[in-house]
Formats: sequence, structure tokens, C-alpha cells
Amino acid sequence: GLADDGEAQGAVTTVVAVDKEAMTATLEGPNGMQVEIQGDNPKNAKHVKVGKTVILTYQERLFMALEVMPPKQ
Repeated sequence: GLADDGEAQGAVTTVVAVDKEAMTATLEGPNGMQVEIQGDNPKNAKHVKVGKTVILTYQERLFMALEVMPPKQ
């Protein structure tokens, strides 16, 4: 497939759930959409608490695939 690297985006979100063992947090954006993120630094994970406001920076990517179909017979 082809990938188009998008520009970095940011969103102000609220932590609505935390799983310290799995090092995941569920964030909710201003539109009510939720996303679960995976942490990678245990030192940072201890600072993530339900109700805390955090800025989520992300990069959107568009993936496309082109499949050539065999001719009909």
C-alpha cells in the first residue's frame, strides 16, 4: 500500500480510565470520542490519573491499496 505522512495534530483530552498494569490510558476528546493509548515509560505512567487533562499529539496517515482485478472472461 501507499502511505501519506500527515502533519502532527494535537487535541486537549481528559483521562477517563487508567490500567496501570497494562500501562494503558483511555482519553476522551472534546467531541466525546475516546481512544486507548499504550504507555512505554513506567516513570511517566505514575503521573497519569483519571480526570487529568492531557494534550494528545498524533499524526494521521492515509493508507491506500490498489488491487488489479483479473479481466472478466
